[in-house]
Amino acid sequence: MWQNQASLTAAESQLTKAKKQHDMLLESKQLELSRHLKEISQRNDEVLSFIITFYESSMSCAVLSH
Repeated sequence: MWQNQASLTAAESQLTKAKKQHDMLLESKQLELSRHLKEISQRNDEVLSFIITFYESSMSCAVLSH
Protein backbone atom coordinates (compact mmCIF):
# COMPACT_ATOMS: atom_id res chain seq x y z
CA MET A 1 0.00 0.00 0.00
CA TRP A 2 2.82 2.39 0.92
CA GLN A 3 4.58 1.74 -2.40
CA ASN A 4 1.41 2.56 -4.34
CA GLN A 5 1.09 5.88 -2.51
CA ALA A 6 4.76 6.69 -3.12
CA SER A 7 4.39 5.82 -6.81
CA LEU A 8 1.29 7.98 -7.08
CA THR A 9 3.03 10.89 -5.38
CA ALA A 10 6.05 10.54 -7.69
CA ALA A 11 3.80 10.40 -10.76
CA GLU A 12 1.90 13.50 -9.62
CA SER A 13 5.18 15.31 -9.07
CA GLN A 14 6.42 14.38 -12.54
CA LEU A 15 3.10 15.45 -14.05
CA THR A 16 3.27 18.82 -12.29
CA LYS A 17 6.83 19.33 -13.48
CA ALA A 18 5.90 18.39 -17.07
CA LYS A 19 2.93 20.77 -16.99
CA LYS A 20 5.13 23.64 -15.80
CA GLN A 21 7.64 22.92 -18.58
CA HIS A 22 4.84 22.76 -21.13
CA ASP A 23 3.35 26.04 -19.89
CA MET A 24 6.74 27.76 -20.11
CA LEU A 25 7.31 26.43 -23.64
CA LEU A 26 3.83 27.55 -24.67
CA GLU A 27 4.39 31.04 -23.26
CA SER A 28 7.73 31.26 -25.08
CA LYS A 29 6.13 30.23 -28.37
CA GLN A 30 3.30 32.72 -27.88
CA LEU A 31 5.79 35.54 -27.30
CA GLU A 32 7.75 34.49 -30.38
CA LEU A 33 4.58 34.39 -32.48
CA SER A 34 3.49 37.78 -31.16
CA ARG A 35 6.87 39.26 -32.07
CA HIS A 36 6.67 37.83 -35.61
CA LEU A 37 3.14 39.12 -36.08
CA LYS A 38 4.22 42.57 -34.94
CA GLU A 39 7.09 42.54 -37.46
CA ILE A 40 4.73 41.49 -40.25
CA SER A 41 2.27 44.20 -39.28
CA GLN A 42 5.00 46.84 -39.32
CA ARG A 43 6.18 45.68 -42.76
CA ASN A 44 2.62 45.78 -44.05
CA ASP A 45 2.23 49.32 -42.74
CA GLU A 46 5.44 50.36 -44.50
CA VAL A 47 4.34 48.79 -47.79
CA LEU A 48 0.89 50.38 -47.58
CA SER A 49 2.46 53.74 -46.88
CA PHE A 50 4.75 53.33 -49.89
CA ILE A 51 1.83 52.31 -52.13
CA ILE A 52 -0.27 55.26 -50.97
CA THR A 53 2.61 57.68 -51.53
CA PHE A 54 3.31 56.20 -54.96
CA TYR A 55 -0.37 56.33 -55.92
CA GLU A 56 -0.74 59.91 -54.73
CA SER A 57 2.37 61.05 -56.59
CA SER A 58 1.31 59.29 -59.78
CA MET A 59 -2.15 60.87 -59.50
CA SER A 60 -0.53 64.28 -59.10
CA CYS A 61 1.55 63.72 -62.23
CA ALA A 62 -1.51 62.58 -64.16
CA VAL A 63 -3.45 65.69 -63.15
CA LEU A 64 -0.55 67.97 -64.09
CA SER A 65 -0.11 66.34 -67.51
CA HIS A 66 -3.75 66.99 -68.49
